[in-house]
Amino acid sequence: MVKKLVRFFSSLKLTISLLIILALTSIIGTVIQQQQNPAIYVQQFGKSTYQILKILGFFDLYHSWWFITLLALLALNLLVCSLRRLPRDLKLILSPKVKITDNELKSLRPQEKISTNLPSVDQTLEVVLTALKNSGFGCHHKVKDEGVGWYLFSERGKLGRLAFHITHLSIIIIFAGAIIGAAKGFKGFINIFEGEKGKFITLQSGGQGMRELDFEVECKKFEVIYYQDATGNPTNRPKDYKSLLAIHDHGREVLAKEIEVNSPLNYHGIYFYQSSFGEIPRLTITVKTRQGEPIGSFDVWEGGSFRFSDQNGQQTQVTLLRYFPDFYMNQNGQVDSRSNVPNNPAAFLEIKPANDQPQQTWVFYRFPDFPHGGQTDYRFSLTSINSGKKFTGLQVVRDPGVPLVWTGCIILIIGIIVLFSVPHERLWVVIADKGSGQEIMIIGNTNKNKPSFQGRFAQIVTNLKSDLADRTK
Repeated sequence: MVKKLVRFFSSLKLTISLLIILALTSIIGTVIQQQQNPAIYVQQFGKSTYQILKILGFFDLYHSWWFITLLALLALNLLVCSLRRLPRDLKLILSPKVKITDNELKSLRPQEKISTNLPSVDQTLEVVLTALKNSGFGCHHKVKDEGVGWYLFSERGKLGRLAFHITHLSIIIIFAGAIIGAAKGFKGFINIFEGEKGKFITLQSGGQGMRELDFEVECKKFEVIYYQDATGNPTNRPKDYKSLLAIHDHGREVLAKEIEVNSPLNYHGIYFYQSSFGEIPRLTITVKTRQGEPIGSFDVWEGGSFRFSDQNGQQTQVTLLRYFPDFYMNQNGQVDSRSNVPNNPAAFLEIKPANDQPQQTWVFYRFPDFPHGGQTDYRFSLTSINSGKKFTGLQVVRDPGVPLVWTGCIILIIGIIVLFSVPHERLWVVIADKGSGQEIMIIGNTNKNKPSFQGRFAQIVTNLKSDLADRTK
Protein backbone atom coordinates (compact mmCIF):
# COMPACT_ATOMS: atom_id res chain seq x y z
CA MET A 1 0.00 0.00 0.00
CA VAL A 2 2.80 2.38 0.96
CA LYS A 3 4.68 1.61 -2.27
CA LYS A 4 1.55 2.33 -4.32
CA LEU A 5 1.13 5.71 -2.60
CA VAL A 6 4.79 6.55 -3.17
CA ARG A 7 4.52 5.64 -6.86
CA PHE A 8 1.32 7.68 -7.19
CA PHE A 9 2.70 10.83 -5.55
CA SER A 10 5.98 10.61 -7.48
CA SER A 11 4.43 9.98 -10.89
CA LEU A 12 4.93 12.34 -13.79
CA LYS A 13 1.24 11.95 -14.72
CA LEU A 14 0.24 13.49 -11.39
CA THR A 15 2.63 16.40 -11.96
CA ILE A 16 1.24 17.11 -15.44
CA SER A 17 -2.37 16.76 -14.24
CA LEU A 18 -1.85 19.20 -11.35
CA LEU A 19 -0.10 21.73 -13.61
CA ILE A 20 -2.96 21.56 -16.13
CA ILE A 21 -5.58 22.02 -13.39
CA LEU A 22 -3.66 24.96 -11.89
CA ALA A 23 -3.35 26.56 -15.34
CA LEU A 24 -7.08 26.20 -16.03
CA THR A 25 -8.09 27.58 -12.64
CA SER A 26 -5.69 30.49 -13.09
CA ILE A 27 -7.57 31.36 -16.27
CA ILE A 28 -10.74 31.62 -14.18
CA GLY A 29 -8.91 33.95 -11.81
CA THR A 30 -7.94 36.10 -14.77
CA VAL A 31 -11.39 36.26 -16.35
CA ILE A 32 -13.21 37.01 -13.08
CA GLN A 33 -11.88 40.06 -11.30
CA GLN A 34 -10.77 39.04 -7.84
CA GLN A 35 -11.77 40.47 -4.47
CA GLN A 36 -14.32 42.99 -5.66
CA ASN A 37 -17.30 44.35 -3.80
CA PRO A 38 -20.17 41.81 -3.63
CA ALA A 39 -22.54 44.39 -5.06
CA ILE A 40 -20.52 44.46 -8.29
CA TYR A 41 -20.65 40.67 -8.57
CA VAL A 42 -24.40 40.60 -7.93
CA GLN A 43 -24.94 43.24 -10.57
CA GLN A 44 -22.75 41.33 -13.05
CA PHE A 45 -23.83 37.72 -12.45
CA GLY A 46 -27.14 37.89 -10.61
CA LYS A 47 -27.86 36.63 -7.10
CA SER A 48 -28.11 32.91 -7.82
CA THR A 49 -24.92 32.69 -9.89
CA TYR A 50 -23.14 34.94 -7.39
CA GLN A 51 -23.94 32.54 -4.53
CA ILE A 52 -22.67 29.54 -6.51
CA LEU A 53 -19.44 31.26 -7.53
CA LYS A 54 -18.93 32.51 -3.99
CA ILE A 55 -19.22 28.98 -2.58
CA LEU A 56 -16.70 27.79 -5.18
CA GLY A 57 -14.32 30.53 -4.09
CA PHE A 58 -14.02 32.04 -7.58
CA PHE A 59 -14.03 35.61 -6.21
CA ASP A 60 -10.93 34.99 -4.08
CA LEU A 61 -9.52 32.12 -6.08
CA TYR A 62 -5.89 32.19 -4.98
CA HIS A 63 -6.82 32.06 -1.29
CA SER A 64 -9.49 29.37 -1.64
CA TRP A 65 -8.97 26.11 0.25
CA TRP A 66 -9.02 23.96 -2.88
CA PHE A 67 -6.44 26.10 -4.73
CA ILE A 68 -4.12 25.92 -1.72
CA THR A 69 -4.75 22.16 -1.62
CA LEU A 70 -3.64 21.89 -5.28
CA LEU A 71 -0.42 23.75 -4.44
CA ALA A 72 0.17 21.46 -1.46
CA LEU A 73 -0.38 18.36 -3.62
CA LEU A 74 2.08 19.62 -6.23
CA ALA A 75 4.63 20.38 -3.50
CA LEU A 76 4.12 16.86 -2.09
CA ASN A 77 4.52 15.41 -5.58
CA LEU A 78 7.85 17.19 -6.07
CA LEU A 79 9.02 16.23 -2.58
CA VAL A 80 8.27 12.51 -2.99
CA CYS A 81 9.79 12.50 -6.46
CA SER A 82 13.02 14.05 -5.11
CA LEU A 83 13.16 11.70 -2.13
CA ARG A 84 12.86 8.66 -4.42
CA ARG A 85 15.72 9.83 -6.61
CA LEU A 86 17.96 11.33 -3.92
CA PRO A 87 19.54 8.05 -2.59
CA ARG A 88 20.67 7.07 -6.09
CA ASP A 89 22.18 10.50 -6.77
CA LEU A 90 23.91 10.61 -3.38
CA LYS A 91 25.39 7.19 -4.05
CA LEU A 92 26.78 8.41 -7.38
CA ILE A 93 28.34 11.39 -5.62
CA LEU A 94 29.57 9.83 -2.38
CA SER A 95 30.34 6.26 -3.46
CA PRO A 96 31.33 6.26 -7.13
CA LYS A 97 31.95 2.93 -8.81
CA VAL A 98 35.62 2.61 -9.74
CA LYS A 99 35.55 -0.82 -11.35
CA ILE A 100 33.10 -1.17 -14.21
CA THR A 101 31.61 -4.43 -15.43
CA ASP A 102 31.59 -5.79 -18.97
CA ASN A 103 27.91 -4.86 -19.37
CA GLU A 104 28.62 -1.28 -18.30
CA LEU A 105 31.58 -1.22 -20.65
CA LYS A 106 29.26 -2.03 -23.55
CA SER A 107 26.72 0.66 -22.66
CA LEU A 108 28.94 3.62 -21.75
CA ARG A 109 30.08 6.02 -24.45
CA PRO A 110 32.47 7.44 -25.60
CA GLN A 111 35.29 4.88 -25.45
CA GLU A 112 38.82 4.68 -26.76
CA LYS A 113 41.55 2.00 -26.68
CA ILE A 114 45.22 2.95 -26.72
CA SER A 115 48.13 0.54 -26.93
CA THR A 116 51.59 1.42 -25.65
CA ASN A 117 54.90 -0.44 -25.23
CA LEU A 118 56.26 1.38 -22.22
CA PRO A 119 58.51 -0.85 -20.08
CA SER A 120 56.15 -1.06 -17.08
CA VAL A 121 52.59 -0.55 -16.00
CA ASP A 122 53.73 1.96 -13.38
CA GLN A 123 55.29 4.17 -16.06
CA THR A 124 52.07 4.04 -18.07
CA LEU A 125 50.11 4.89 -14.90
CA GLU A 126 52.32 7.94 -14.33
CA VAL A 127 51.69 9.22 -17.87
CA VAL A 128 47.93 8.66 -17.60
CA LEU A 129 47.70 10.43 -14.21
CA THR A 130 49.60 13.44 -15.57
CA ALA A 131 47.37 13.61 -18.67
CA LEU A 132 44.21 13.47 -16.58
CA LYS A 133 45.47 16.21 -14.27
CA ASN A 134 46.42 18.47 -17.17
CA SER A 135 42.93 17.96 -18.63
CA GLY A 136 41.24 19.23 -15.45
CA PHE A 137 40.06 15.88 -14.17
CA GLY A 138 42.80 14.53 -11.92
CA CYS A 139 42.39 11.12 -10.36
CA HIS A 140 40.00 10.70 -7.48
CA HIS A 141 40.20 6.93 -7.07
CA LYS A 142 42.65 4.25 -8.19
CA VAL A 143 42.49 0.54 -7.49
CA LYS A 144 45.14 -2.03 -8.38
CA ASP A 145 43.95 -5.41 -9.58
CA GLU A 146 46.69 -8.05 -9.70
CA GLY A 147 44.88 -9.91 -12.45
CA VAL A 148 44.30 -6.90 -14.70
CA GLY A 149 46.28 -3.83 -13.76
CA TRP A 150 45.01 -0.43 -12.63
CA TYR A 151 41.46 0.97 -12.45
CA LEU A 152 41.28 4.77 -12.35
CA PHE A 153 38.24 6.96 -11.80
CA SER A 154 37.96 10.71 -12.21
CA GLU A 155 35.02 13.11 -12.24
CA ARG A 156 34.07 16.75 -12.14
CA GLY A 157 30.82 18.67 -11.70
CA LYS A 158 29.32 16.02 -9.41
CA LEU A 159 27.19 18.68 -7.72
CA GLY A 160 25.36 18.95 -11.03
CA ARG A 161 23.58 15.77 -9.95
CA LEU A 162 21.88 17.81 -7.22
CA ALA A 163 20.50 20.48 -9.58
CA PHE A 164 17.31 18.45 -9.98
CA HIS A 165 16.81 18.42 -6.21
CA ILE A 166 17.78 22.09 -5.80
CA THR A 167 15.10 23.21 -8.27
CA HIS A 168 12.50 20.96 -6.68
CA LEU A 169 13.41 22.26 -3.22
CA SER A 170 13.12 25.87 -4.41
CA ILE A 171 9.63 25.28 -5.85
CA ILE A 172 8.54 23.58 -2.62
CA ILE A 173 9.83 26.56 -0.61
CA ILE A 174 7.98 28.98 -2.91
CA PHE A 175 4.76 26.98 -2.53
CA ALA A 176 5.26 26.87 1.25
CA GLY A 177 5.63 30.65 1.28
CA ALA A 178 2.48 31.06 -0.83
CA ILE A 179 0.49 28.73 1.44
CA ILE A 180 1.71 30.47 4.61
CA GLY A 181 0.91 33.86 3.08
CA ALA A 182 -2.59 32.72 2.15
CA ALA A 183 -3.23 31.19 5.58
CA LYS A 184 -1.60 33.77 7.86
CA GLY A 185 -1.54 36.90 5.76
CA PHE A 186 -4.18 39.38 4.69
CA LYS A 187 -4.72 42.22 2.26
CA GLY A 188 -7.16 45.06 2.71
CA PHE A 189 -7.81 48.77 2.43
CA ILE A 190 -8.39 51.62 4.78
CA ASN A 191 -9.39 55.22 4.06
CA ILE A 192 -8.17 57.70 6.65
CA PHE A 193 -9.17 61.34 6.74
CA GLU A 194 -6.41 63.89 7.25
CA GLY A 195 -5.86 64.47 10.96
CA GLU A 196 -7.75 61.32 11.97
CA LYS A 197 -6.84 57.78 13.00
CA GLY A 198 -8.04 54.36 11.92
CA LYS A 199 -7.50 50.73 12.86
CA PHE A 200 -10.24 48.81 11.04
CA ILE A 201 -9.40 47.67 7.52
CA THR A 202 -11.76 46.25 4.92
CA LEU A 203 -10.38 42.91 3.82
CA GLN A 204 -9.91 42.43 0.10
CA SER A 205 -12.00 39.29 -0.14
CA GLY A 206 -15.02 40.25 -2.16
CA GLY A 207 -15.48 43.33 0.01
CA GLN A 208 -16.58 41.23 2.96
CA GLY A 209 -15.07 41.20 6.42
CA MET A 210 -13.22 43.64 8.60
CA ARG A 211 -10.01 43.26 10.54
CA GLU A 212 -8.95 45.25 13.55
CA LEU A 213 -5.27 46.11 13.78
CA ASP A 214 -3.44 45.97 17.09
CA PHE A 215 -2.48 49.62 16.68
CA GLU A 216 -3.82 52.82 15.15
CA VAL A 217 -2.70 54.58 11.99
CA GLU A 218 -2.91 58.35 11.80
CA CYS A 219 -2.80 60.45 8.65
CA LYS A 220 -1.07 63.58 9.87
CA LYS A 221 -0.91 65.20 6.45
CA PHE A 222 -1.97 64.39 2.91
CA GLU A 223 -0.69 66.15 -0.19
CA VAL A 224 -1.50 65.75 -3.88
CA ILE A 225 0.23 67.50 -6.78
CA TYR A 226 -1.50 67.77 -10.18
CA TYR A 227 -0.09 68.13 -13.66
CA GLN A 228 -0.46 71.55 -15.24
CA ASP A 229 -1.83 72.36 -18.66
CA ALA A 230 -0.21 74.61 -21.28
CA THR A 231 -1.41 77.74 -19.51
CA GLY A 232 -0.05 76.67 -16.14
CA ASN A 233 -3.37 75.75 -14.57
CA PRO A 234 -3.64 72.44 -12.66
CA THR A 235 -5.41 69.61 -14.43
CA ASN A 236 -7.35 66.69 -12.94
CA ARG A 237 -4.42 64.29 -13.49
CA PRO A 238 -2.45 63.66 -10.30
CA LYS A 239 1.33 63.85 -10.64
CA ASP A 240 2.17 62.66 -7.16
CA TYR A 241 0.41 62.09 -3.87
CA LYS A 242 1.81 61.23 -0.49
CA SER A 243 0.78 60.87 3.13
CA LEU A 244 2.55 61.47 6.40
CA LEU A 245 1.55 58.50 8.54
CA ALA A 246 2.11 57.85 12.22
CA ILE A 247 1.73 54.57 14.11
CA HIS A 248 0.20 54.74 17.59
CA ASP A 249 0.77 51.61 19.66
CA HIS A 250 -0.64 51.38 23.20
CA GLY A 251 -1.48 55.05 23.18
CA ARG A 252 1.87 56.47 22.09
CA GLU A 253 3.40 57.35 18.74
CA VAL A 254 6.13 54.84 17.88
CA LEU A 255 6.80 55.48 14.20
CA ALA A 256 6.21 58.18 11.60
CA LYS A 257 7.01 58.13 7.90
CA GLU A 258 6.00 59.94 4.74
CA ILE A 259 4.85 57.39 2.17
CA GLU A 260 4.13 57.61 -1.52
CA VAL A 261 3.58 55.16 -4.35
CA ASN A 262 6.11 52.29 -4.13
CA SER A 263 7.51 53.63 -0.84
CA PRO A 264 5.44 51.98 1.91
CA LEU A 265 5.56 52.10 5.69
CA ASN A 266 6.36 48.83 7.45
CA TYR A 267 5.38 48.10 11.04
CA HIS A 268 5.65 44.59 12.50
CA GLY A 269 5.51 43.03 9.04
CA ILE A 270 2.40 44.99 8.00
CA TYR A 271 2.96 47.24 4.99
CA PHE A 272 0.97 50.40 4.26
CA TYR A 273 1.09 51.41 0.59
CA GLN A 274 -0.14 54.69 -0.84
CA SER A 275 -2.92 53.34 -3.03
CA SER A 276 -5.42 56.08 -3.76
CA PHE A 277 -6.99 59.25 -2.53
CA GLY A 278 -10.30 60.92 -2.89
CA GLU A 279 -13.20 62.61 -1.32
CA ILE A 280 -16.22 60.95 0.22
CA PRO A 281 -19.10 63.17 -0.83
CA ARG A 282 -22.41 63.51 0.90
CA LEU A 283 -25.14 62.52 -1.56
CA THR A 284 -28.76 63.59 -1.52
CA ILE A 285 -31.21 60.89 -2.60
CA THR A 286 -34.77 61.96 -3.37
CA VAL A 287 -37.55 59.40 -3.01
CA LYS A 288 -40.94 59.54 -4.70
CA THR A 289 -43.77 57.12 -5.20
CA ARG A 290 -44.23 55.59 -8.61
CA GLN A 291 -47.02 58.13 -9.16
CA GLY A 292 -44.56 60.99 -8.50
CA GLU A 293 -45.65 61.93 -5.00
CA PRO A 294 -42.64 63.09 -2.95
CA ILE A 295 -41.57 61.03 0.05
CA GLY A 296 -38.52 63.08 1.01
CA SER A 297 -34.87 63.86 0.38
CA PHE A 298 -32.18 62.16 2.45
CA ASP A 299 -28.47 62.81 2.87
CA VAL A 300 -26.27 59.71 2.97
CA TRP A 301 -22.58 58.74 2.81
CA GLU A 302 -21.19 55.75 0.95
CA GLY A 303 -21.88 52.70 3.11
CA GLY A 304 -24.55 54.57 5.05
CA SER A 305 -28.33 54.06 5.19
CA PHE A 306 -31.55 55.95 5.68
CA ARG A 307 -35.14 54.91 6.31
CA PHE A 308 -38.58 56.21 5.34
CA SER A 309 -42.13 55.08 6.03
CA ASP A 310 -45.11 54.63 3.74
CA GLN A 311 -48.73 55.53 4.52
CA ASN A 312 -49.18 52.29 6.47
CA GLY A 313 -46.15 52.95 8.66
CA GLN A 314 -44.07 50.25 6.97
CA GLN A 315 -40.41 51.24 6.87
CA THR A 316 -38.04 50.84 3.95
CA GLN A 317 -34.29 50.99 4.41
CA VAL A 318 -32.04 52.32 1.64
CA THR A 319 -28.29 51.68 1.72
CA LEU A 320 -25.76 53.45 -0.50
CA LEU A 321 -23.59 50.48 -1.45
CA ARG A 322 -21.23 52.22 -3.88
CA TYR A 323 -20.69 55.64 -5.34
CA PHE A 324 -18.93 56.13 -8.68
CA PRO A 325 -18.02 59.74 -9.49
CA ASP A 326 -17.17 58.92 -13.13
CA PHE A 327 -19.24 55.82 -13.93
CA TYR A 328 -18.38 53.59 -16.88
CA MET A 329 -18.37 49.92 -17.88
CA ASN A 330 -15.16 48.37 -19.17
CA GLN A 331 -14.86 45.90 -22.04
CA ASN A 332 -15.56 43.01 -19.65
CA GLY A 333 -18.85 44.53 -18.58
CA GLN A 334 -17.52 45.46 -15.15
CA VAL A 335 -18.43 48.71 -13.45
CA ASP A 336 -15.72 51.17 -12.44
CA SER A 337 -14.92 54.87 -12.18
CA ARG A 338 -12.65 56.51 -14.72
CA SER A 339 -11.52 59.16 -12.26
CA ASN A 340 -12.41 60.90 -9.01
CA VAL A 341 -13.90 63.79 -10.95
CA PRO A 342 -17.75 63.75 -10.94
CA ASN A 343 -18.17 63.61 -14.72
CA ASN A 344 -20.86 60.92 -14.60
CA PRO A 345 -21.93 60.38 -10.97
CA ALA A 346 -23.82 57.19 -10.19
CA ALA A 347 -25.02 55.52 -7.00
CA PHE A 348 -25.73 51.84 -6.44
CA LEU A 349 -28.54 51.43 -3.91
CA GLU A 350 -30.00 48.54 -2.00
CA ILE A 351 -33.69 48.88 -1.10
CA LYS A 352 -34.87 46.69 1.73
CA PRO A 353 -38.64 46.83 2.38
CA ALA A 354 -39.91 45.71 5.78
CA ASN A 355 -41.63 42.54 4.55
CA ASP A 356 -39.96 41.84 1.23
CA GLN A 357 -36.66 40.75 -0.28
CA PRO A 358 -33.99 43.45 -0.76
CA GLN A 359 -33.58 44.80 -4.28
CA GLN A 360 -30.81 46.79 -5.91
CA THR A 361 -30.89 49.63 -8.40
CA TRP A 362 -28.74 52.28 -10.05
CA VAL A 363 -29.41 56.02 -10.01
CA PHE A 364 -27.56 58.53 -12.19
CA TYR A 365 -27.16 62.22 -11.52
CA ARG A 366 -27.18 63.18 -15.22
CA PHE A 367 -29.91 60.70 -16.13
CA PRO A 368 -32.65 61.09 -13.53
CA ASP A 369 -35.15 59.21 -15.70
CA PHE A 370 -33.00 56.09 -15.87
CA PRO A 371 -35.60 53.26 -15.89
CA HIS A 372 -35.70 51.46 -12.58
CA GLY A 373 -39.21 52.14 -11.32
CA GLY A 374 -40.46 48.66 -12.22
CA GLN A 375 -38.17 47.08 -9.67
CA THR A 376 -39.51 48.79 -6.56
CA ASP A 377 -42.61 50.68 -5.42
CA TYR A 378 -40.65 53.93 -5.38
CA ARG A 379 -38.61 56.12 -7.67
CA PHE A 380 -35.14 57.21 -6.56
CA SER A 381 -32.97 59.99 -7.93
CA LEU A 382 -29.54 61.41 -7.16
CA THR A 383 -30.36 65.09 -6.79
CA SER A 384 -27.17 66.62 -5.37
CA ILE A 385 -23.53 65.84 -4.62
CA ASN A 386 -22.22 67.86 -1.71
CA SER A 387 -18.68 68.48 -0.54
CA GLY A 388 -17.32 65.82 1.76
CA LYS A 389 -14.09 64.86 3.44
CA LYS A 390 -10.85 64.16 1.65
CA PHE A 391 -9.07 60.95 2.52
CA THR A 392 -5.91 59.00 1.78
CA GLY A 393 -6.46 55.46 0.56
CA LEU A 394 -4.01 52.89 1.91
CA GLN A 395 -3.51 49.30 0.87
CA VAL A 396 -2.64 47.23 3.92
CA VAL A 397 -0.72 44.01 3.32
CA ARG A 398 0.72 41.38 5.62
CA ASP A 399 2.34 38.37 3.97
CA PRO A 400 4.60 36.34 6.28
CA GLY A 401 5.37 33.99 3.39
CA VAL A 402 7.29 36.61 1.38
CA PRO A 403 10.73 35.80 2.89
CA LEU A 404 10.22 32.13 1.98
CA VAL A 405 9.13 33.05 -1.55
CA TRP A 406 12.23 35.22 -2.06
CA THR A 407 14.45 32.50 -0.61
CA GLY A 408 12.86 29.97 -2.96
CA CYS A 409 13.37 32.26 -5.95
CA ILE A 410 17.08 32.70 -5.15
CA ILE A 411 17.52 28.94 -4.73
CA LEU A 412 15.62 28.38 -7.99
CA ILE A 413 18.00 30.66 -9.88
CA ILE A 414 20.97 28.81 -8.40
CA GLY A 415 19.40 25.47 -9.30
CA ILE A 416 18.74 26.52 -12.89
CA ILE A 417 22.32 27.77 -13.30
CA VAL A 418 23.69 24.51 -11.93
CA LEU A 419 21.22 22.48 -14.00
CA PHE A 420 22.28 23.95 -17.32
CA SER A 421 25.95 24.79 -16.74
CA VAL A 422 27.36 22.06 -14.47
CA PRO A 423 27.30 18.60 -16.11
CA HIS A 424 28.47 15.59 -14.13
CA GLU A 425 31.35 14.24 -16.22
CA ARG A 426 33.06 10.93 -15.37
CA LEU A 427 36.10 9.12 -16.73
CA TRP A 428 37.17 5.51 -16.16
CA VAL A 429 40.60 4.35 -17.20
CA VAL A 430 41.63 0.69 -17.21
CA ILE A 431 45.38 0.00 -17.63
CA ALA A 432 45.89 -3.69 -18.49
CA ASP A 433 49.30 -5.35 -18.65
CA LYS A 434 49.62 -7.35 -21.87
CA GLY A 435 53.17 -8.63 -21.29
CA SER A 436 54.81 -6.89 -24.25
CA GLY A 437 53.10 -3.62 -23.43
CA GLN A 438 49.96 -2.15 -21.96
CA GLU A 439 46.45 -1.53 -23.22
CA ILE A 440 44.65 1.56 -21.99
CA MET A 441 40.86 1.69 -22.13
CA ILE A 442 39.28 5.13 -21.54
CA ILE A 443 35.53 5.34 -20.98
CA GLY A 444 33.58 8.54 -20.51
CA ASN A 445 30.06 9.49 -19.46
CA THR A 446 28.09 12.68 -18.79
CA ASN A 447 24.52 13.37 -17.74
CA LYS A 448 24.06 16.37 -20.04
CA ASN A 449 25.63 18.28 -22.94
CA LYS A 450 27.04 15.15 -24.55
CA PRO A 451 28.37 16.77 -27.77
CA SER A 452 30.55 19.14 -25.76
CA PHE A 453 31.83 16.30 -23.58
CA GLN A 454 32.69 14.19 -26.60
CA GLY A 455 34.89 17.03 -27.83
CA ARG A 456 36.72 17.23 -24.49
CA PHE A 457 37.03 13.44 -24.40
CA ALA A 458 38.61 13.41 -27.86
CA GLN A 459 41.07 16.11 -26.75
CA ILE A 460 42.02 14.08 -23.64
CA VAL A 461 42.67 11.02 -25.81
CA THR A 462 44.76 13.07 -28.24
CA ASN A 463 46.85 14.59 -25.43
CA LEU A 464 47.34 11.16 -23.83
CA LYS A 465 48.51 9.63 -27.10
CA SER A 466 50.94 12.51 -27.56
CA ASP A 467 52.34 12.10 -24.03
CA LEU A 468 52.73 8.33 -24.50
CA ALA A 469 54.53 8.87 -27.80
CA ASP A 470 56.94 11.32 -26.14
CA ARG A 471 57.78 8.81 -23.39
CA THR A 472 58.49 5.98 -25.83
CA LYS A 473 61.04 7.99 -27.86
